[in-house]
Amino acid sequence: MKSHTKRVMGLAADKTFGYVYSIGEDSKFKLTEINSHSVVVDLQPGNSALKHMIYNPTRSIFILGDEQGFVYIYNQNTVKHYHH
Repeated sequence: MKSHTKRVMGLAADKTFGYVYSIGEDSKFKLTEINSHSVVVDLQPGNSALKHMIYNPTRSIFILGDEQGFVYIYNQNTVKHYHH
């Protein structure tokens, strides 16, 4: 399963809902269905490579950081509504 065009910098899995969340140096934040291997959300929060991801399943949030120092916060429940 290839999803990113550049190096993957962060991964998180949610087996309850069957998703893998990933960020990469291609500036993308992606949500991939585990069973079908299909990307269902493909976001580019900024223009810089994404370098860090913290996933907090208790609060249902993702905190992403890019190489320019910008921080992006996404709610797990609403990010699924962005379409690829």
